[in-house]
Amino acid sequence: MNEPEPPLTEVAELGKISDWPPERIGPNAKAALKEERAEAVKGKLDAEHLAGKKQDRFQRLLYGALIFALGPAWLVFVGVVVFAQGFHWRNFILSNSVMLMLLGTTTANVIGIFIIVANYLFPRGSREK
Repeated sequence: MNEPEPPLTEVAELGKISDWPPERIGPNAKAALKEERAEAVKGKLDAEHLAGKKQDRFQRLLYGALIFALGPAWLVFVGVVVFAQGFHWRNFILSNSVMLMLLGTTTANVIGIFIIVANYLFPRGSREK
């Protein structure tokens, strides 16, 4: 016949409820099974959250280094263009309007990229919702 369902105090001693045969699961065990499944889902969500945090830290390191390397590269570019224009290096000649446009637009682009990436990687508030 059917064995009586063990009291909830014995549930912990019997191992995971999900490992029990179906005929052994009664009303109290069904509630405990539901709780066990909820804990498993919570564990998976916690693992997913932790993986997201690890990815954020990695991206902050990588893109932080890349964006800060862009600044010196831009300064070298500006220095080379100004030097080449000033000394007419290898017949490098640009009109004043082209020089202003080149340096102005590259400066605006570098500053804009820096602001966008920095605001994404290092938000002021919490991203948690």
